[in-house]
Amino acid sequence: MSSSVNFKGMSKKELVAFLEELHCCEKKERVSVSKEVASIFHSKIGFKCKQEHFLVMYLDGGNKVIETRIVFMGTVNRLMVHPREVFAPAFEMRAASLIIGHNHPSGNIEPSTEDVLMTKRLKEAGEILGIEILDHVIFTDTNHYSFQGNGKF
Repeated sequence: MSSSVNFKGMSKKELVAFLEELHCCEKKERVSVSKEVASIFHSKIGFKCKQEHFLVMYLDGGNKVIETRIVFMGTVNRLMVHPREVFAPAFEMRAASLIIGHNHPSGNIEPSTEDVLMTKRLKEAGEILGIEILDHVIFTDTNHYSFQGNGKF
């Protein structure tokens, strides 16, 4: 990036685009282990959450975080996730891959049958769309479970 940028000649739209690009390039972090992912996800929903939240971490081609979003909120023990809502932002952000995750308010980190089926469905959708799901992390206030780390990917 050039150190001599002439802001006076820029339109408002150009200035906003420049600042967004600057922010995007300087803020990206790389995640490498499921514990880091669980921590980031947990920080998005806070402590002592009483309902399930489904989150998606969108990553660029270098596995750097573009953005992490809460995509769905469910009930105490149920979450309905649709691939369209997971992948639509990935196209907008030009994400190369993503990591999905959700909390278990019960404190049990073991994936349910529904969790396994949902993961399989989303992985298949990602393969068709060309956006790989790298992991699915289930987390609680004190622990986490990684599908990838437990050989489920």
